[in-house]
Amino acid sequence: MKIKFPFLLFPALVFFVDSLKPNTLGVTNLFFVRILTSEKDNPGILAHELNHVKNMYITSLINFALTLCGVYLYSPTLLMFLGEVNWLNVAMFYAGSLGTYGWLYMLSDDFRFWQECLAFKEQAKYDTVSKLEKYAKVIADKYNTGKTYEQALAKLKE
Repeated sequence: MKIKFPFLLFPALVFFVDSLKPNTLGVTNLFFVRILTSEKDNPGILAHELNHVKNMYITSLINFALTLCGVYLYSPTLLMFLGEVNWLNVAMFYAGSLGTYGWLYMLSDDFRFWQECLAFKEQAKYDTVSKLEKYAKVIADKYNTGKTYEQALAKLKE
């Protein structure tokens, strides 16, 4: 296991495993990253998965901030019922925001497409030979985004 910090002081726990779903080299769930042991020395796969973790934290922080603003602006009486604001309440409230990225990723084809393009662009930085065409095919075929190969390739080249 490795601990990486893809976004500020927010950690990602990286585990190396012997098997994943077929044709899968790495998987991210919240801040847990699983990468095949055979890909342990592949910095591109690690960068791809850490990009998902970083974006999960950013999405969660945005959701957390917007929710707090909404509660404060539209329901100040709710704050009275919450009682004293302490770090434990704030931490529990933020923990509830962590699932935002996962829900968006599962439910929105456009969000999933955008996130995979960002992650594959990050992965491409570690390639010695450009594999953008290969990545575009993977995005179009594997991730069920409703986008074509041409759309994926165009987004990767932006």
